Amino acid sequence: MSQNNIRTEVENACNLEGQPLSKLSIEDIVNKYVDSETRQGNPRLYETLLLEQNQLDFQTKFLKDHSHIITLPNRNNLNIRSCNNVGSEVLTNKPIYVFLPGLGGSLDQYEPLLRLMDILNEKFIGFDLPGFGGSEEDTSEGGYNMIKVCHIINEALQSIITQNYSTRDTIELRLVGHSMGCYLVLHFFNSFQTKTEYKISQLILTSPPKKKIEPLDKNNRLNQFGLQLLYKLPIIQDFYRSWFDQPKGLKSVGIANFFYDTKEDTNNLSRLYRKLWQFYNNLRVKSSSIAGYLLGWEDLPWDELNDNLSTIDKIKIIIISGNEDYISPIKDVIEFQNSFRDIENVQLICIDNCGHNLCFDKPEVVCKILQDIATNTI
Repeated sequence: MSQNNIRTEVENACNLEGQPLSKLSIEDIVNKYVDSETRQGNPRLYETLLLEQNQLDFQTKFLKDHSHIITLPNRNNLNIRSCNNVGSEVLTNKPIYVFLPGLGGSLDQYEPLLRLMDILNEKFIGFDLPGFGGSEEDTSEGGYNMIKVCHIINEALQSIITQNYSTRDTIELRLVGHSMGCYLVLHFFNSFQTKTEYKISQLILTSPPKKKIEPLDKNNRLNQFGLQLLYKLPIIQDFYRSWFDQPKGLKSVGIANFFYDTKEDTNNLSRLYRKLWQFYNNLRVKSSSIAGYLLGWEDLPWDELNDNLSTIDKIKIIIISGNEDYISPIKDVIEFQNSFRDIENVQLICIDNCGHNLCFDKPEVVCKILQDIATNTI
C-alpha cells in the first residue's frame, strides 16, 4: 500500500464534511455557535446546543447508518447502543476490534477510528456503556460495578456474534479502551480470556488512568459516603454543572481537560466542531451515572492479570497517550505501562501536543497509529 493511499484513507476517515445529519457544512455549524473573532461559544451555548432544532448538527451519517440497539433479555431488557459493521459481509478469519469508551464518554468519541476501520475493511464493534450515550441506565442491583459492566458488554457482544456467525469458531478480538475504558478492557480480558470462543490478541489502551486510584478505594469511607450521596442525590452535582461549569461553554472542565489548545488551532474548523460535539455530549451525561461508575470502580488485580496475560502467546499491548494530558499525565501512564511484567510486547506511543480525548484532539495522528496497528506496521 503506497503512502499516498495511506494518507487518503486517514484523511477520508477524519473528513467531517457531509457527515452531520443537519446537512449543514462544518463551517456553517461552527459559525452557528462560535464567535468568528474570539472563537468562543456564545454565552448561552449550553442551552442552545440542546434545543431540539439543533440536535442533528451533532449526529452523523456514518454513526446513524451503523448504529443499532441491542436488547438484553437477561438484564431486564436493558438496551445497549452499538455501532458496528459486523453484518456487512462474511467474517471468516477477520479479527474484531471492540471499542469501549471511558467515564461519561460514548462511542461517538471513536468516530474517526470507526470510519477508518470500515474504510480498511476491518471489523469493529463499538458500545455505549450502560447509562451513557445511547444506552439505557442500569437501575438493577449492583449498579455500575465494573465487573458487572464487563458482563453486560459480553452479553451484548455475544448477541452480535450469534446473529452474524454461522459457526462457533474461536473469534479473535482486539480490545480498545479509552481512559476508564482501559480498566474495563483489562477486567474484560481477565474475565473472559479463558472462554474458548474468544482469542484476545491485542489490547489497545488509550489515555489510561493511574494503575491504582486511591480516592476510589472501597476502604476510603468518606469518599464512598460522598459518592453515595451524589448517586442518590444527583441534583447536587447537577447544580454545580448547570450553574458554574456548563455556562463556561468551550472553557468548561470537560473541554479544557480533554483538548490541548495552541494558537494554531483557533481557526481549525474540524477541531472546533469536535469541541462542540464533545460539549454537546457532555451536556447529556447524567450526574448519577458518573457517581454510579465511580462507586462501582474496581482496582485491577495486577498479579492475576499479569499471570493470565503471560499465558497468551504473542499478545500485543499498545498504550497511546497525549503528552499534554491533564487527566492522565504521562508519568502515570508510564507507571501504568510498567505494571505489565514479563510481557514481551508492550509499547507506549506518546502524541505531542495532545490532551485526553485523543481521537477528537488529534484524529489524524491516532488514525495513522491505528492503521499501522491494523496493517501490522506497529
